[in-house]
Amino acid sequence: MFLMVFVNDFWTLRAIPQWLGHAAAGEDRLGFSDIIFPAFLYIVGLSIPFALQQRLSKPGGIAPTLVHISGRTLALLVMGLFLVNLENINGTNMQVPVVVWRLLLIVAFFLVWNKYPNASRLERPLKGVGIGILVFLAFTFKGGSTGQPEGMKTHWWGILGLIGWAYLTAAVVYFFARERLLPNVLVWLALLTINVLSATGMPDWLKTVLALLWPIGNGSLAAMTMAGVVTALLLRGHQFATKERLTLVLIAWGAACILLGILIRPHTGGISKMGGTPAWSLVCTGISLFVFSLLNYFDRPDSDPLWARLLKPAGAATLTCYLIPYIVYPLAELSGIKLPEMLVTGTVGLLKSLVYSAAVVAITGALVKRGVQLKI
Repeated sequence: MFLMVFVNDFWTLRAIPQWLGHAAAGEDRLGFSDIIFPAFLYIVGLSIPFALQQRLSKPGGIAPTLVHISGRTLALLVMGLFLVNLENINGTNMQVPVVVWRLLLIVAFFLVWNKYPNASRLERPLKGVGIGILVFLAFTFKGGSTGQPEGMKTHWWGILGLIGWAYLTAAVVYFFARERLLPNVLVWLALLTINVLSATGMPDWLKTVLALLWPIGNGSLAAMTMAGVVTALLLRGHQFATKERLTLVLIAWGAACILLGILIRPHTGGISKMGGTPAWSLVCTGISLFVFSLLNYFDRPDSDPLWARLLKPAGAATLTCYLIPYIVYPLAELSGIKLPEMLVTGTVGLLKSLVYSAAVVAITGALVKRGVQLKI
C-alpha cells in the first residue's frame, strides 16, 4: 500500500528513471510500478481464507458469509465505477466544479463505508447522507467531449472495480472449496490456462463459457488473487513441519512462475500489465511469492520491527490509505500552492514522493485513532 501511494504520485514528477514507471500500452516491458497492483491482488487472495473461515465457523455462517462477499464486491465496484469516471470527467460540461465533485465523492465514500462504533445512532443517517451524495454526483457527472457529453460508464471499472471482480472470483471459489488445497490449486491453474489461451487463441466453446463468466476477464487478475488464496492454505495447513520447508516451497513455486513467464513471454504477447499477458501475471506472482516468503520467514511473533509498526496503518486500514490521496490532491489544487521545480524533478522528486507516501500512511493512522476508517 505504501508503494502504491508512492508510484501513484509519479504523475507529479519529471525526469525520473523509466524503469520505475508503468510500461505503456503495447510495450513489451515490466516497470517497477507494474508489479504493485499484482502484489495487492495477491494480498487480497492471501486474506480470503482467514476472513471467510472465521465467518463460516460461526453457527449459521453460510448466509452471512455470502452476504459479506456480495456486499464487499458491490462496495468495490461502486467505488471503482465512480473513480474510473473521475478519470474521464469533463469540467466544461459540469455544473459542479470538478474539484468539488472529487471532494464530495470521497466524503460520500467515508460516510457510507466508515467503520462506525457499535450501536451508533448516527450510522444510518450518515450512511443515508452519503448515499444521497453519490446519487447527486452520478446525476451531475458529465464526461465525453465538450460537444458530446456523456454520463457515467463502466469503462474498465477502475482499480477498485478490478479488485472487486477478482475478489468475487476467488472468494466464491474458496467458499465452495474451503480448506481443500487441490481444488484451489486446480482453479489457479485453470485461470492461468484461460490467460494463456486468451493470448494465443481459444476454442469457441470456451469463449461461450467465458462470456457467461465475464467477471473473470482474461483470467490474469483472478489467477494472481487465487495464488494468494493457495499461499494462505499452505500457511494454514499442516503439510510442512517447519517454516523453513514452507519457505522453500514458496520460493520454488515463485521461481517456477518467473521461469515459465519468461519462457512463454515471446509466444503470448510479451510482458505487459496493460495487456494482462500471461508473462506479466506469472512473473508478478513469482515476485509476490518471493517477497511474502521472506517476510513470513523473518517474522517473529515476539518482535515487531520498526518499519512494520510505521507501516501498520496502511495494512490495517488499506482502503482508507488508498483514498487519502483523492483528498490531498484536490485540496492542494484549491490551495494554489505549487512545489518548487527542484522538489518534483529526478531523485529529489522521488524522495518527495516517498515522504508524501509516508505522510499518507501517517494521516491514515491518525484518522483510524479518531474512528475514521473505511470498512467493507
